[in-house]
Amino acid sequence: MPRTHVNQEHVNIYLTQEKSKRKILLQKFIDLCVDSKVKVEMLLIEGDNVAKAIVDFVGNLNIRKLVIGTTASNLRKHVSRRQNSIADMVLKTIQQSCDVKIICEGKEVIDQMVNGCTSQHSEEFHGLIPRK
Repeated sequence: MPRTHVNQEHVNIYLTQEKSKRKILLQKFIDLCVDSKVKVEMLLIEGDNVAKAIVDFVGNLNIRKLVIGTTASNLRKHVSRRQNSIADMVLKTIQQSCDVKIICEGKEVIDQMVNGCTSQHSEEFHGLIPRK
């Protein structure tokens, strides 16, 4: 349902709840990184095209390591080639200097250096098999 068809108060309540859920989830990840002595920073990126916003952000700040989470549902859609996920779109367009890790349900499903060759990288990603 479009936001324009919902009472603004309900929209604000929903957005606040979602922000709280996201903050709790990300805080667990940040705590894990801090405990492991890994430097981590949380930034909120908003935009109509999430994958493009991530790729642009990575390029602008010369980020060398990126972790992206995906759901099992999105992973199944990707493996069956029914739909591109945000992770898939990022992998197809990310700079070669960025090491991308895709995580699904706590398990790494791809761990490779993005080589900058979109077609080759795309072929490698379409052969995706979750790692245990």
